[in-house]
Amino acid sequence: MIIASHHTAAGLIVDRQGAPVWPLQNDTDRAAVETICAGFGEDLQWVKADRGAAQPGRDVVVALGTEAAEVAALYAHLTGRRMVVATRPDAAARIRRCKAIVALLERIDDELIEQLYGADRRCYPGLITAPTLAQLRRRALVCAVAVKAARRDLPHRVELVANWPLATAAGASHSLLGRQAAPLQIRQALGRGDSAVLIHGHGDGIDGDLGGLILCPVDEDWQRRAAVDAAICKTTGLCYRNRLAIYSAAHREARLHPAQLSARLLIWSTCIGFPSPHGFIDPRWGVGARLAASASIGAFVTTWRITTAPAAMPRRLLDRMMAGDTVGRALGWSNSSGSRRGGARMCLFGDADISIAPHAAGSGAARSGAAKPP
Repeated sequence: MIIASHHTAAGLIVDRQGAPVWPLQNDTDRAAVETICAGFGEDLQWVKADRGAAQPGRDVVVALGTEAAEVAALYAHLTGRRMVVATRPDAAARIRRCKAIVALLERIDDELIEQLYGADRRCYPGLITAPTLAQLRRRALVCAVAVKAARRDLPHRVELVANWPLATAAGASHSLLGRQAAPLQIRQALGRGDSAVLIHGHGDGIDGDLGGLILCPVDEDWQRRAAVDAAICKTTGLCYRNRLAIYSAAHREARLHPAQLSARLLIWSTCIGFPSPHGFIDPRWGVGARLAASASIGAFVTTWRITTAPAAMPRRLLDRMMAGDTVGRALGWSNSSGSRRGGARMCLFGDADISIAPHAAGSGAARSGAAKPP
């Protein structure tokens, strides 16, 4: 059970038994925590809380930069860890027993991701990030729920393969969608919340191919921003994929915004899911950065460089998580396997200890109800 309280002041709070309490400052915090609790099948209880800190365990949460220290301290409190501050990416990557690194998006660069995920590890820490401190705090609240949720049942398994000549094959525990799937079916499958989603399709971190829809970052904030280091569609006014005017009604019908995705786990197996900040387009224009900071996704696993990952690799990663493994360990197994197959690797936005299914779920795709491709 997740324990929460309306609490607008800074600082850590506990209930009468000394258990950590989620301090929700506003309706946006509340909506985010309620959404992720519903997705994980977790109850949310409201209590009166007092100032106080829970006893920390041995595992570590790292604040990368002093500006993230307050959010990292809150996250460590909610997840039963201790918090340390690192001012350099290389120092953060070397800290032992680290489960998550909390940092503003501006601090997440190629060097940090390579140091964390470019070499084999048995278990990878996750990155908790967002563009602003308010969004970073909300992302931390969501990830903490994903870590502490009881996981009483299996998630609904969703696999979307954008280039398959297939409509939709659905069962009680799984959905398989291809290029011919109706847009409404795609929206429902990717937004249901109680799910583990695997998307195969072309993407560059700015937008992505979903078959019948485009994963697209265009919204009011995107529209208002000055066109500095912007995506090409910002300057041309035309969508790169369908050549429609990006602010038109037709394009609104053809796109799915990252905020509309809701899942316990999202694996985006694509060319580049989280684009480099050293490229000619600022990552904040794209869907990759928005998915990394999502308030409705527990863990987000994707690529950060072009790889030749076989389709079976992310599917086996999902199999392991459907069998109850944590995302940090499952990704450790997957990346070490990928390194023997041409260097295919993925990175994690979330927490190493997030799991999406009970351990009693068994193992393998057959026991998780997965539909196999033709």
